Amino acid sequence: MWTISGEISFPTSLATIKNSAFYGVGVEKIILNSPVHLDYGAFNNCKTKEIVIPKGSTFDKCVFMNCNNLETVYYGGTRSEWNSLIKSYGYTNEDYQFIHSLNVVCSDD
Repeated sequence: MWTISGEISFPTSLATIKNSAFYGVGVEKIILNSPVHLDYGAFNNCKTKEIVIPKGSTFDKCVFMNCNNLETVYYGGTRSEWNSLIKSYGYTNEDYQFIHSLNVVCSDD
């Protein structure tokens, strides 16, 4: 595991984040600057506190698996779009509460 203070911001050319890409990584904030696809477990066991996900992003199940430090996900779309996105994978907004006090902030909140 490695830790970085501050944030990591990714280029707009990033299209996919693969399974366990951030396994054990501790950084205050991860910023995705354009829509991406997040593979199953992309942030598995990540120690990040905040993640910014742009509108238009897609993801598989268990993207935030074992992210016990994750506090806030900022989603660039509306609450309705967020709910539709997670519902397409069989989740409800309440399912994301299994992550320690996860707060999802959408553009219309």
